[in-house]
Amino acid sequence: MSTEITPQVSQALQSAHDWRLLLTDSEATDQDRKQFQSWLAEDPSHEQAYQDAVSFWSALGKVSAVDLDPSLLRPTTQEKWTALKDRWSDLFLAPAAKIAAAGMLGGLALVGAVFLARQESIAPSAVLTSNSDTSAHVTDIGQTRIVTLSDGSQITLGAASEMEASIDSQVRTVRLISGSAFFEVASDPARPFSVTANELEATVLGTTFNVHISGGTSRVAVAEGAVVVTHPFIIAEEATSILSREVLSGGQQVEADSKQGLQQVETVDPQLIGAWRQNRLIYSGSPLTELVADANRYSVVPVEISADARELGDLRIRGAFNAQDIDGMLSILTEIHPVSLDRADPARVVIRLRNPKD
Repeated sequence: MSTEITPQVSQALQSAHDWRLLLTDSEATDQDRKQFQSWLAEDPSHEQAYQDAVSFWSALGKVSAVDLDPSLLRPTTQEKWTALKDRWSDLFLAPAAKIAAAGMLGGLALVGAVFLARQESIAPSAVLTSNSDTSAHVTDIGQTRIVTLSDGSQITLGAASEMEASIDSQVRTVRLISGSAFFEVASDPARPFSVTANELEATVLGTTFNVHISGGTSRVAVAEGAVVVTHPFIIAEEATSILSREVLSGGQQVEADSKQGLQQVETVDPQLIGAWRQNRLIYSGSPLTELVADANRYSVVPVEISADARELGDLRIRGAFNAQDIDGMLSILTEIHPVSLDRADPARVVIRLRNPKD
């Protein structure tokens, strides 16, 4: 992502931060507010600059140093723009004590600059380049496939899944578009291996891990080695250009979604990671919506939750099931949860809330 800011952008951002400080002051007057509205009307970019300033300062009290991607904390001379000059330091250090020492001021300036330098992709390393070794892979319902990349890395692609892979002289990247993939990455310290799933990115040098997508939720589980996971920091259910960061080791997993961002790291039995390769679907508190999504990767008859009982999707599922016996899995659900199966339409199976009289 480019973090270059023009003098015009720098001036607009500095003004936006000045307005934010003024308008949050208890002594701000109606005249001040009128002048602020006039400033907004001067240029369409002013409103975006002000929103970015508000989001930036909101984030400062909610993240810690380890939550930020270290690449955002490497200041350049240009990034130490005048918005963080000496008179800001006294105001800045108190609320930002949780995330920075004095030496990080330039880095936080870069975080602010990133707000103004947004691009579609927060993880440019995941963009496939035309001069690289690229490939696309898709599996059908109930089918898995082993893909060996040119660097020797091996990927097991799950049922009804899709991914794109790219390898060049500098980086190795995979974009998991849907489903599951288990990675056995060949060690290459000179070329990081990155996997993106929705807005989550997992980066390694050489290790073994699983990545899974279910709707808007992405999950990374590490069997061996270490994986750096990043995801946009979320404020008021909106993604920012600040990256939250976790480092996972063997036996750890983490989820992320577009509304809550990166969740807490959890422990998991390393031997169960990627169990779907042996046709075992294992859940330890996953929502019913995830089980249904998995069922549809193995069942030729679509499975869905009744439209008048969407709340069932939040039911938490625990247990191990045979991926080759989806009917059996669904039947077990009816024994442990207040649900019933509607098979009136032979072209689908509908999960409904069980009638208390049944």
